[in-house]
Amino acid sequence: MLLNAVVAVSKIAYGHYTDTLSIRADGFHSLTDATNNLVGLAGVYIASRPADAGHPYGHQKFEILASGLVGLSLLAMAYDVLKSAIERFVSAAPELPMLDAFAYIVLAVTL
Repeated sequence: MLLNAVVAVSKIAYGHYTDTLSIRADGFHSLTDATNNLVGLAGVYIASRPADAGHPYGHQKFEILASGLVGLSLLAMAYDVLKSAIERFVSAAPELPMLDAFAYIVLAVTL
């Protein structure tokens, strides 16, 4: 989990610094993977608890709630990437990303 967070922060920071949408988007994808793993684990843990006075039919619906949160986070990330891509596509003279050898080092190390 810690390594996934380091990968995400590295890609987001470098993608933002170089204005490279694809690297930044991949960083946000890594970040949502890390957080969605936590949401999924929490959802499965809570859903596996037995029925009690407050939940006489059990806690299974918490897994559905967790999967909904995972889906919403992916949609939010996709919206942000799509919005940025459209803005870049329709702009009069989009700036080219500042790619250098360090970009390939960042990608190779995070791979």
